[in-house]
Amino acid sequence: MKPKTIKISYWIVTVLFALGTALTSIPTEAGREVITTTLGYPPYLLNILLVAKVLGAIVLLQSTFKTIKEWAYAGFAIDFTGAAVSGIITTGDIAFIIMPLIFLGVMFASYYLWKQRLQLMKINK
Repeated sequence: MKPKTIKISYWIVTVLFALGTALTSIPTEAGREVITTTLGYPPYLLNILLVAKVLGAIVLLQSTFKTIKEWAYAGFAIDFTGAAVSGIITTGDIAFIIMPLIFLGVMFASYYLWKQRLQLMKINK
């Protein structure tokens, strides 16, 4: 891929991922029902996830603190993997793992493009 294509692709995928993650972290009645009743987690977990996902989305959109960005990607990977595993264990329904795995795939695309962009920036120095 050309450097400009990598840069544009990175920003499109990352912004969409950050927006999607931040928006899905907003607690709804249906979300509360799934977390507390279906999955059996305590209701306060929604508040923890809200703060963590919004902060993680903000971190992904900055370019200064690379180590924190790595941790944000790791946190999202753990979150979406945990969501998929929790859904399949508690419900046995494949529909519960599709959405977290889609988000995980988009996150890995963003991470891959970020690493490609960093490589290009090193080469051009």
